Amino acid sequence: MQGRKAPDGLRGSVAAGSFDAVCEHHRAINILMEQRFVGSAFALLRPMFDGCIVGLWATYIASDELLERFGDGRFTPEPHKVIKQLKRHDDGSYTDTLHRIYDQAWKPLCSYTHGGRLQVSRRNAADFVGPNYTDDEVREVLTFSNAMAIIAAMEIPSLTSDQAFTDEMMKVVRKHVDARG
Repeated sequence: MQGRKAPDGLRGSVAAGSFDAVCEHHRAINILMEQRFVGSAFALLRPMFDGCIVGLWATYIASDELLERFGDGRFTPEPHKVIKQLKRHDDGSYTDTLHRIYDQAWKPLCSYTHGGRLQVSRRNAADFVGPNYTDDEVREVLTFSNAMAIIAAMEIPSLTSDQAFTDEMMKVVRKHVDARG
């Protein structure tokens, strides 16, 4: 979305802002991982998930009243409720993934983001205090981050009326998905 005309109206602004934040967090996670700041990368996973939830909520199911309340800081969509509403909306692509993530990863996401047990325990090895993440946990961060970025990347073009941009984004997403299997 950077450099492109912002969508008209509150619905488009909320959705675009949410998906853009997801993409920025994805870029930040890649930088953090290059520098081996794995704990900080883990802390950004929940905001990525939340950004996808808010973006999808704004795009597909939010009422005008709730969008205004959100815009005024008087309402925050609850992920599990949004996922249920998306299932009824039958978005056909993300709901099962988001539902599985919520069921399996919500508590760990919160723990990493809010300095909970998982964030603390990954900093205590038998003989030192400091980052202590397995290769599987590092892959987990990257896989999750990529999944949220793909959702955002697939949704952003629909907020514009630029067909060439939509086509280009879909090529990029397909290329990434094909390369990752």
